[in-house]
Amino acid sequence: VYNNYNFYAIYANLDNFKVNEMNIVPVAKRPEFDRWIISELQILIKTVSESYENYDVTRATRAIEEFVDANLSNWYIRLS
Repeated sequence: VYNNYNFYAIYANLDNFKVNEMNIVPVAKRPEFDRWIISELQILIKTVSESYENYDVTRATRAIEEFVDANLSNWYIRLS
């Protein structure tokens, strides 16, 4: 997660990117790839919440690892 954030921060700073709440694009108007990662994040949140409720830390941790490694790092960030 730290490496993903650093990658984002480096390029956001190079481009002088500033978050402006007035310019946030609604989810329905975002590109399909953005909607995909948001969907995967919502699935992760549900899985981790259910895992913690059942005291299954291993399942929660593996779900987080898979999301960060497979979806966020290898797909979303690299292809964006």
